[in-house]
Amino acid sequence: MRKMFNLVKSSKGADARSLVKSEHQLEVKGFTLPNRDLLFVSNKEPQDISVGPGISITITFYNGEIKFNNRETDDPSTIFIKLPIRKPASPDGVQRLGYYPSYSTLSPEQRWIYLSWLKDVTNEVDIGNVFIYYYGLERQLLTGKFDRAYDEILKLRRYHLNKSFLWYSESSLINSSLLMKRFDRLLELQQNGVISNFSNSLFLIAYYNGYNLSTENLMLIFDRMSGLNKRYFREDRQRFQELLSRTLTERFNVDSFPFAGNYDVGETTNARYPLFANFSLPDNIRTPALPNFYVYTRLRDDLKNVFEMTHERFKAWKKETSKMMKQKLLVEHVQEGDASSNSKFPQEI
Repeated sequence: MRKMFNLVKSSKGADARSLVKSEHQLEVKGFTLPNRDLLFVSNKEPQDISVGPGISITITFYNGEIKFNNRETDDPSTIFIKLPIRKPASPDGVQRLGYYPSYSTLSPEQRWIYLSWLKDVTNEVDIGNVFIYYYGLERQLLTGKFDRAYDEILKLRRYHLNKSFLWYSESSLINSSLLMKRFDRLLELQQNGVISNFSNSLFLIAYYNGYNLSTENLMLIFDRMSGLNKRYFREDRQRFQELLSRTLTERFNVDSFPFAGNYDVGETTNARYPLFANFSLPDNIRTPALPNFYVYTRLRDDLKNVFEMTHERFKAWKKETSKMMKQKLLVEHVQEGDASSNSKFPQEI
């Protein structure tokens, strides 16, 4: 497999061993928290806290080099043990979290709710709390315990079905797998039905590794492409995919779209789109400028042609099916009429 990415870590995060209760637990102001190896903790003074972009990252998607150089800053998920915590009189009365929350900006009562939830992250909670924890997991994917964070994100996805969270977490799982060259994890995502959108990152994987596009890939691409008639696609996806497979075989003599080696990434235009939710990551890793295959005219026209052929095939199949159904009903009606007529005459003895 062609080399695409290489990750070089230049330094490790802050050590929280002084706060560790055991190898797997962390105790913070009376809260005993699991997964301490995934948490970022700091004993900074409140006036020294700085949350925001603080990693210098050099990323080049074509020569495969990514370098992280940590500077003095804090992740939005960092638990600052010197910030006050207060148990609210009524948790339901505590104000909900806004967009892009961080532990340092929470009120004392909100911190109590967040730390209480961390004891069991499968419990229902304001989605802002899930995002605070998730920000740290994204950083772990890139600079820390990849597999542990990966599995924890998959667990969160099973219990927190917020649309925005599911979108960002799917993106981070795909793109961290790509950055860390963990194609085994990408295959796992596909097999478990986690991938719901064929992103430009997946186009890049196919491009650099010489993959053609399967019917499953094309179904996701068709769902995302604009300017196409998707009536039959939405009506019966299984039948549409079966007919798509016939279209590919008829046109290309294979059950896939010949993407590998037939298109040039240099002909695409770049666009910025978010790969990760953690706003402390710099723009060139969180929202990099990458090739946008969905506006690549030559590829789009070729795909459009395949989808339109499949649409017409579906229309013809539906017309023929309707015709056959009408003939069947007519035959049944005639048979019922004959049976009714015969019943009016006495049977011979």
